[in-house]
Amino acid sequence: MTNEEWIKQLSRKALAERLIKSKTVPDYDYDYDDNIYCCGEFTVYVTSDCFDFCEDFDGALQHQCWWLAQEHS
Repeated sequence: MTNEEWIKQLSRKALAERLIKSKTVPDYDYDYDDNIYCCGEFTVYVTSDCFDFCEDFDGALQHQCWWLAQEHS
């Protein structure tokens, strides 16, 4: 089986899961003196049409499945 054949046999959801990319970005906040500081990190999921979903993989997956079902323009 070729890679192309393997991709074609994937379900829409399985394909969508593989198309979503994730990145970790710093989370900033302000202290009482309005000084900015890094207080952690969070994950952003990016769909193939460049929509960002902060800490929401399920939302990204739903959007990616919707996008795959649309007519190509």
